[in-house]
Amino acid sequence: MASDWLEAANQSLQEDGFLALQDFEVGNRLEAFQSEGFPWRTLRGLESVEAVLFDPRIRDILKAQHAKFILGHRLRYSAKPGCHRRFWDGGPSAFFVVHEWAKGSTVECWVGSHQVAIQHDSEATGAPVFEYAKEKLEATGCKSKTFHFPRGGLLIADARVIWDMQAGYEIVNVFFTPELLPGLAMELPDSPRLAEKLGNMMEKTGDLGINFKISSDWKSES
Repeated sequence: MASDWLEAANQSLQEDGFLALQDFEVGNRLEAFQSEGFPWRTLRGLESVEAVLFDPRIRDILKAQHAKFILGHRLRYSAKPGCHRRFWDGGPSAFFVVHEWAKGSTVECWVGSHQVAIQHDSEATGAPVFEYAKEKLEATGCKSKTFHFPRGGLLIADARVIWDMQAGYEIVNVFFTPELLPGLAMELPDSPRLAEKLGNMMEKTGDLGINFKISSDWKSES
């Protein structure tokens, strides 16, 4: 039953900090998107966002948190073995991260790292992530768990979970609560077709918001 699945998913999020799902459709979707050169600021780019926003598993999990969430960061990250990162270094988590994994990707997640305070070593330039030394993680008593996604998959996680991408690449989607939403919106070219598509998406997303805006600073690629 759907309610049993959601209960198990929320328990995994509370105890481990994440939920890993094998999903060949995600792998196929990223493979197609890559073959087109990752056309972020186009109609195809918005369609790739829709696939995340309207995934019933993601929607159910976020809805169960009883908070308003807005997609405020979406970016591709490539493997950087030995780099331990997370998106939130504060107190109780106020947002969630949806990792879309490409085929052949491998990630090491640190179980329970969302429940421990660790001093970060650096804040990565150009992205809202913090980096940590492995020795500090091991000192907390947290254990790592490795996931391999031969056909692609999803990892839905508390933003405080620390992960190390060892192979492949991912598209990261960060859902913030309004008070923590970054001030800068993700920009799209000034195109009537894109504006119409974005407007339709905003009408249909319901409780999930998207922090996109049309900007004349970008030349349309659609």
